[in-house]
Amino acid sequence: EGGDTPPTPGPDEPTTWTEVTVKEFIAKPVNTTDWYQLTGTITNIAKADYGNFYIQDAAGDQLYVYGMTSKWVGSNDKSFASIGLAVGDIVTFRTLRDEYNGEPQAGGSTIPAYYISHEKGKPTEYPEGTVILTFPDENKASNQVNGYDEVWTAKAGANSFTMVQFNNYKWNGWSYVRCGRKTASVASISSDAIAAKLDKVIVNLDTVTASDVNSITLNVASDAGFSNIVASVPASGIKAGELAIQVPADKQAAGLYYQVEFDCKASSASKNGFVQVSKFVFVAAE
Repeated sequence: EGGDTPPTPGPDEPTTWTEVTVKEFIAKPVNTTDWYQLTGTITNIAKADYGNFYIQDAAGDQLYVYGMTSKWVGSNDKSFASIGLAVGDIVTFRTLRDEYNGEPQAGGSTIPAYYISHEKGKPTEYPEGTVILTFPDENKASNQVNGYDEVWTAKAGANSFTMVQFNNYKWNGWSYVRCGRKTASVASISSDAIAAKLDKVIVNLDTVTASDVNSITLNVASDAGFSNIVASVPASGIKAGELAIQVPADKQAAGLYYQVEFDCKASSASKNGFVQVSKFVFVAAE
């Protein structure tokens, strides 16, 4: 008497776990017995009904979570949406180490991750004139493709972008685009004239097989056809997460055109779509 009796954990409910970073988690072997606790900022929610999303931890390392529930249940009861998480929130959860097509992931089709706690995130503030392109974009009703050899137009506000060799799977559950093919390829996103003077371009790489990418390059031009390139800047340290490419200070000007080019080798795993992008941010200079 005198209080509630704590519930007895179910037979499969984890009673021990290890707190790890994303990098440490990825280095662990796939198994169905060792539980880990991770904390990271949600960068993209792929499927809210199943709890599929991406996190990035304080070190900048990114991870895909394939299924998360609001509490321990041992199977996916599709309770993720009831938590009320959003992009930018910092979430803590527990999970097994899983893998799909050679790519590490938390959760899994058999036993999902489960929620512990979260902190509401603060939206990133960018200078006036910044252009943010997310997916599905504002032209989603007219640009649905299902292939890696297409050319289509994405839109964000008054700005249009030509997408070459990016697949959007007709937006069938995708909140991102993918490029990279079984054969060598060059994908690109090219803007129309952006009114503001830009400081940098940020590419949110959800996943990338870096060894299969020759380069990711930002080209800045004075014309829509990119025949007069005033700056060409290769990205460094290609890995999942936010990839920022700086526009040289002496080349920053209003009304220029911007192209991010993805030069990819033939996929070492013989698969398409090994580069996944959920956001492009064309950041205005202060």
